[in-house]
Amino acid sequence: MQTATHPDDRTVVVYAAGNEKEEFSGLEANLPYHEPHVRGHQLSVMAVDHDSGHAAYTNFCGALLSDWDQERWGRHFCLAAPGTVNSAGNAGTGHVFHKIEGTSFAAPVVSGAVALLMEHFSGAAREQRNREAGCRYGRQYRAVCPA
Repeated sequence: MQTATHPDDRTVVVYAAGNEKEEFSGLEANLPYHEPHVRGHQLSVMAVDHDSGHAAYTNFCGALLSDWDQERWGRHFCLAAPGTVNSAGNAGTGHVFHKIEGTSFAAPVVSGAVALLMEHFSGAAREQRNREAGCRYGRQYRAVCPA
């Protein structure tokens, strides 16, 4: 599960929390709770409704472990995003022809946001890491190594 991969190069896996109205996410989405090596690289996504409250169908993510390292893994491994999609409606009358909902609609919203953040912040972190590796092993970045 990416344990041999440098943390800056690891993939972030995003799981839908589930739609059973449970206190905890499904097994895959709740994996960071049980497996420390995936913490910081796996997210569970619950759904919110149009009023930004939790959607009636969504599973929650549950409490964090007492040894959760917020500095290392972030405040939580759970995020929330809109999970209800209305399609083919008349906005003027409020009639909706089709309404679909679920945490599977919320997870792609978070996946897209994570991808944008990873792209935005990866260049500097990767460059810094490469520079440090070059200093340690005498490669291409000698000119910028500290004395």
